[in-house]
Amino acid sequence: MSKGMKLLGIALLVSAALSGMAADAPSQRMGKVKTVDFITAVKVGDVLLPAGEYKVQELMDGDSHLLVFKTMNNQEKVRVRCNLVELPRKVAQTEQDARKNDAGEPVLQSLAFQGEKARHDIGTQ
Repeated sequence: MSKGMKLLGIALLVSAALSGMAADAPSQRMGKVKTVDFITAVKVGDVLLPAGEYKVQELMDGDSHLLVFKTMNNQEKVRVRCNLVELPRKVAQTEQDARKNDAGEPVLQSLAFQGEKARHDIGTQ
């Protein structure tokens, strides 16, 4: 193989690697598992989750962005649609926003994970 062909091959590999890195951030998050700790019971979608630590996985279902909440032993509790909102900077620590419904139950409105530049607005998609 000539030196020119080797250089062309290397250039193509570097170009492919750079284009992969330029992929949009939401697709890079898909499938990753994070954790969240609820200090009180909180309603997520139609399910009231007891206080405790949960695994949260981001998935796509067609055009819908989903968050899947599982117990620490991987028992799925609820799937909710969400709207991903890009933020100007990375979140310093995981943030949760819950507001009480008419029954007085805290209902999760949004979730932002430490180190990410996005917030998940629950049930707004």
